[in-house]
Amino acid sequence: MAAVTELPRHVVGAAVMVLCGTMIAALFFVEIPEGNRDIAMVLLGIGMGWGGSVVQFHFGSSEGSKRKDRRPQGTPADPVHVEDDQ
Repeated sequence: MAAVTELPRHVVGAAVMVLCGTMIAALFFVEIPEGNRDIAMVLLGIGMGWGGSVVQFHFGSSEGSKRKDRRPQGTPADPVHVEDDQ
């Protein structure tokens, strides 16, 4: 069930990375008018920041902290068994 609940997070992360790559590729093929150059660079910086956040979450401390918070699972015969608090 965990894979299903994480699907939207992965879809958004992939979309941000594709957007960031598209913005960088567009700099090579699309001529930006002089009056719009500054706002285009600001938007590129924001997109790169989002891309950096996606990478940091998936490979940085947030994912490690998420895994650390999971409760151990097991059976009564298993020394890792944890009783439910019901």
